[in-house]
Amino acid sequence: MIDQANGGVSRARNSGLATARGEYVTFPDAEDMLYPTLYQRLVAMAEQEDLDVAQCNGERFFAGSQRIKTLIPLDRLSSTGVLSGHQWLRRALATRRYLHVVWLGIYRLSLIKQLDLRFEPGLHHQDIPWTTELMFNARRVRYTQDVLYRYYIHDQSISNRKRTGMKNVEYQRHYLRIAELLEDINRRYRGKIRLSPEFARQVTHEALSVCHAARREPDPAARQMIINDIFSTGTHKRMIRNARGIR
Repeated sequence: MIDQANGGVSRARNSGLATARGEYVTFPDAEDMLYPTLYQRLVAMAEQEDLDVAQCNGERFFAGSQRIKTLIPLDRLSSTGVLSGHQWLRRALATRRYLHVVWLGIYRLSLIKQLDLRFEPGLHHQDIPWTTELMFNARRVRYTQDVLYRYYIHDQSISNRKRTGMKNVEYQRHYLRIAELLEDINRRYRGKIRLSPEFARQVTHEALSVCHAARREPDPAARQMIINDIFSTGTHKRMIRNARGIR
């Protein structure tokens, strides 16, 4: 048992990784629902195919309306055989529906420790750079289209909370940091793997989300602060450098 002060999800995951034992680890959210066969299915896949990563599909559950929506539509991505991590990530990103969420899979602990791969403390949506770098190193990955995880969406969720003003300004800085991290990962792995246009598109996608947030921000002062952040961080140039990925 790990007992530590609340330092956010990244520190909790890092502490868990530091003390973890066994072959595979996973990171479910405490408030979500796991289908009874989730880990039985993923572990069986991983052991049969000697996988570094086994992933499944999931569904969104909208608490207000009780509506359910599949995360990755079956007409966009069906079950795969064994692929390398970067081949899988390229295929998943090409659907335009893939989410970088660690709770849909199990991951070989020895690979994570070999890479000394950590979640960045204090960074919202830290799953995005983490899964990208992991997949760039994974040799054997397999995905099943079966829905085995239910993600609850409600107004109190950190990821889905509506923000305006300074709260929105601060939140968009996380996406600016993610775009920077993704570009750095692409730079470090250039020449080591085949960098497909989808990996550049990730960078531009995250940066553009900040531009859209500025456009929708009702407070003129906050809107200007987001625009200033885009230019002061060089994100406007980052989008141009990676624009080839969105053609």
